[in-house]
Amino acid sequence: FNMRAVGYMQEALQEIKIDNLSYEHFSGLTLYAGLRVNHPDITQEEANAMVLTMRPSDMDEIIESYVQSVNGVGMKESEAMLKKAVAQMIGGKVGH
Repeated sequence: FNMRAVGYMQEALQEIKIDNLSYEHFSGLTLYAGLRVNHPDITQEEANAMVLTMRPSDMDEIIESYVQSVNGVGMKESEAMLKKAVAQMIGGKVGH
């Protein structure tokens, strides 16, 4: 998921209302942005249709790839770092 794909994703997200964005639709947008780099003729509708035929774990991998490209770390690592930071802020012990 390179910087061009991140740009396509930002463009796609600007065109929709994020408030009501379903997980499947977000997965479709992510797939669209990633594929558009090498397949400029793909449409968001085609990517959405592909996502609807995927297993949930495949959708997770697509989103994980996007999150890792944008944040530099994956969702699981981000969650662990967030939990650690919150625990430190409230004076608790990490992992409990």
